[in-house]
Amino acid sequence: VDEVLAHALVEAPVAIEWTEADDLASQPGASAAAANPAASEVPTAH
Repeated sequence: VDEVLAHALVEAPVAIEWTEADDLASQPGASAAAANPAASEVPTAH
């Protein structure tokens, strides 16, 4: 597999360092919760 990737890729991939804050920010609704923290206290009816 390494040989195939070496021929297929233009350059070697670079690892991305993720933090817990990055993970939380990527979750759906993260921007709404950050803008209105009280909104997260209200239960959502489904």
